[in-house]
Amino acid sequence: KEVVKTLGIHMENISKPVICVEGPNDVNFLKNINNSIKEYKEIIDIDKITIIPLQGANLIQWVEKDYLNNSNVKEFHIYDNDIVDYKKVVEAMDNVRVRGIITKKREMENYIHPNLINEAFKEDIANCNNGSCYGCNDWNNCDIIKYIYPKAKMNETNFKKILNGNISKKITKEHLEELDAYNEIKDWFVQIKDF
Repeated sequence: KEVVKTLGIHMENISKPVICVEGPNDVNFLKNINNSIKEYKEIIDIDKITIIPLQGANLIQWVEKDYLNNSNVKEFHIYDNDIVDYKKVVEAMDNVRVRGIITKKREMENYIHPNLINEAFKEDIANCNNGSCYGCNDWNNCDIIKYIYPKAKMNETNFKKILNGNISKKITKEHLEELDAYNEIKDWFVQIKDF
């Protein structure tokens, strides 16, 4: 602050955006779809923006404590809709320096087309017939990790890394359109750019 004062720089004219998400898998997912789908990349290149994984349980505290309050950093938060308290946190954001959205689908994994999961594991582990996927009747709200990862014969952490890592790199515009997610995710990037 002393350097800024000495140089006569007005901090209100300098703002750096950051994207805050729940965890490192969400970082991978966002970067991968932004790089894979040219229409998203044309809106905003998020490789040029810092993405902070807040590690789930820290989300509420991060917003309540407002750790970056005096930094002039603008925070754009993207949270999964699987936890009710996150919706309350987003509603309480000031929308001037801190803004957030809740995904329409349960988690980032729900934006990954089941066909991509099947192709990656070389078997029909994300078998969906008439909307039912291994005990889950709705892909949008299905706890994909709970219902599908045991079929992948690996632990949950590795399964999430694979889904949001290599598999999410293969997501196409057509995949997202089939899941009725293309416009929603496009809106995320538009909002980030406008913010």
